[in-house]
Order: sequence, then C-alpha cells, then structure tokens
Amino acid sequence: MNNRQQTTSRPRKMPSAAQLAASRERRAALIALSRPIQAARKGGLLPWAEFATVNECLVLIYQRRTGQTDFETFMGWKERGFSVKKGETGFAIWGTPLSSHRGQPDDQPAAAADHAGAPDPEAEGLSWFPLCYLFHAGQVADANGQAPAFNPVALAFAQAKAAPLALPAPADVRAPVAA
Repeated sequence: MNNRQQTTSRPRKMPSAAQLAASRERRAALIALSRPIQAARKGGLLPWAEFATVNECLVLIYQRRTGQTDFETFMGWKERGFSVKKGETGFAIWGTPLSSHRGQPDDQPAAAADHAGAPDPEAEGLSWFPLCYLFHAGQVADANGQAPAFNPVALAFAQAKAAPLALPAPADVRAPVAA
C-alpha cells in the first residue's frame, strides 16, 4: 500500500445553473483578454523574448491593474504560510490541460498549447483548457494577520516591463478581471 490513505469517495456535487453560467462568463472574459495578446504575438508586436506565454502577459496586466507584483495560486500561498482572505476573488489565467476530450492519450502534447501551456484562443478545442486562479499579496495574510512584505522595486520593474502592452496605469483600474 502506498503512502496515501484510502478514502471513501463521495458522489461529486453537480454545479447549479447559476454556477455554470458564471463559469462560462469567466471563461469568455479570459478568452476576450487573451485574444489581443495572441494577435500581438502573431503580429510580432511584443518582445516575446520577455513575454514567452500568454499567461505571463496576463500576470503583467494584473500587476499593472492592481499595483501588486507577487501572485500565487491558492496552494502556492498555503505552501508559503499564508491564507487567502475570505471573500477574495482570484485573477484568471490559463491552466495546463491534463488531456483533451478528443481522446488523445495523456502523454501526447496538446495541439492548442502555446509555449508553456497557455492556449491559443484561435485554436479549436479551447474549451478543455482549465482556468487557474491567482491571488496577489494584498489578498492574503499569515496566521497573525500580516500580509507578505511589499517590494516597491519589483513593482517598478513590472511596470517598466509591461510598458509595451500599453496598459492603463494602476490607479485607473483596481478590480480583478473576470475572475
């Protein structure tokens, strides 16, 4: 027997119609945000040595909009000793597909994947790319209620790196995008 403990499986709870509709809206918003990035990539308008994936551009957009530089997944923050504050909304990026719904074996690469698992919105089959949510340092706290240390140098670097994306200044938009 391996190190995992055997657990009894419960039937999976099915999402409500409202949850399904909200999920479709978040996916549509992420696709809408990703399309211009892909078009700029295909047109050679962005320095792709610095922006290797669509997800890197999405994180830069979120950094510029929030003024935060440190983004992690829920589990990433847990591993660092922080908890996401109740009621906080994550910022959507593309997850890496485990397998396609077309019957491809798991060991074959996904045809619609950009460099590091970021999808090509123009490619067929985008619906099987999962969404992944990131939270910034302002949305988490440790057991004592303390937020992670803020690094203003990292913010200045991120803003300079995001300049080619022609994004609004951080003061213009503070809310998460379609998350």
